[in-house]
Amino acid sequence: QRAEGVLRRLYELQKSGKIPGIKPTTSIYNAVINALSRAPGNRVRFAKKAEAYLEEMHKRYAKGEMEVQPDVRTWAAVLRSWSMSGAQDAAANAQRVLLQLEKMHEKGQTPVRPNYVCYTTVMGAFANSRQPGALEKMEAILFKMEDHYTKTQEADMRPNTVSYVTAIDAFARKNERNAADRAQATVDRMMKLYSMQLGHVRPTRIVFNSVIHCWSKSKSPDAAQRAEEIFKWMEAQYQAGDYLVRPDEVSLCAVLNAWAQHGSTLGAERAQQIFDHMQSLTLEQRGFHISIMMPNIVIKAIARSKDVDAVSRAEAILIKLENDYMFGRSSLRPDVTTYSSVINCCAYFRHPDGKAEALEVALRTFRKLCDMDGDGPNNITFGTLFKAIANLMPSGEEQREVLVRSLWDKCCEDGQVDSFVLSQIRNASPALFHELVEETGGRVSNPREYRNIEEILENIPTEWSAYVLD
Repeated sequence: QRAEGVLRRLYELQKSGKIPGIKPTTSIYNAVINALSRAPGNRVRFAKKAEAYLEEMHKRYAKGEMEVQPDVRTWAAVLRSWSMSGAQDAAANAQRVLLQLEKMHEKGQTPVRPNYVCYTTVMGAFANSRQPGALEKMEAILFKMEDHYTKTQEADMRPNTVSYVTAIDAFARKNERNAADRAQATVDRMMKLYSMQLGHVRPTRIVFNSVIHCWSKSKSPDAAQRAEEIFKWMEAQYQAGDYLVRPDEVSLCAVLNAWAQHGSTLGAERAQQIFDHMQSLTLEQRGFHISIMMPNIVIKAIARSKDVDAVSRAEAILIKLENDYMFGRSSLRPDVTTYSSVINCCAYFRHPDGKAEALEVALRTFRKLCDMDGDGPNNITFGTLFKAIANLMPSGEEQREVLVRSLWDKCCEDGQVDSFVLSQIRNASPALFHELVEETGGRVSNPREYRNIEEILENIPTEWSAYVLD
């Protein structure tokens, strides 16, 4: 509103003649449209206003106001307004504006030609679209830029790193059946174009990290292996002196996640082996610092393996981390996610023998977290512990009911009650859940209804949920 006000004030001053020579310019219009494209609130309305200003500039220019001719930045800002509007037809509107610019340029109605920023912005709109065929339209724009630049070497049409990462991230988020293969094909094509020595952009670490992430989300049987192969190639290139593809903590976490998603003994073992190998290297050899996220992912991989020794292996990693940090052998300090991951491993223990031991590990881990300075149990920790109790203790056992109610009291006291906690309370203690529903004015017609959880959250004391993090 302030930007629009400045623009209107300039026209008023120009009309009044109070300040000779003052007049709006393309830059001022661009600033207004840019402000609209980034403003919070009704973004669809702002996108329409941005496009209206573009049309106003055309009309004023046609009447002789040469200083307000739209330039490529004007068009790019309007495209961004539609791309970020969140409207169901955002991508269609962005494409409509882009096609309008293309046609106007072809007919000689404007010297402005869409550049890689314009095309990449529309790619982003299709990447975020839920409309059928959005990914195909996004990919077609990328193909168009690649083909045009290959034929002409016109720098303003060369797709950049953002163009490629936009495409690869879209494949990862949509996670369609062949998403990882399409992401890999995009990188392979990028490598091939770069090798032609025509000036195509070179794939760097951010591109390879994106495709590793895409493989980590894939359900393809060889997804983890494909992710690891890319990581190994990056390692080898870095060792050979290629710093542009040096792997970092994001690369390693993505590979570990790929093996964790494998959900098998092999996945857990491979995640552990890769982490142990990276930890054995010096900082110079590795190229990045180890973070606590990495052993946390390894614990997740172990939990998903559902092996009979999964719980003992997960706790062993936690104990080693604790001891290494305590005695100064490592700067890695276990965090709330580390402890919650071990409890989660216990919660998924399904073997008939060893349930009592798994429960003891879960409770022991919870107690240690409660005794820690700083981090304490959060909503995920409590919810996961309730899940462990439901899975590891026989239903109807008095001790189970006593334990659940005791932990529930602490959860309320710590301000960690949320929908996840309540969903696990419903399984761990149906009696307590029914009491909560009735105490908050609800009716238990169907205990599985999510509406019951919503009613509880709306009516419990606010302090019970005061410290839940979104």
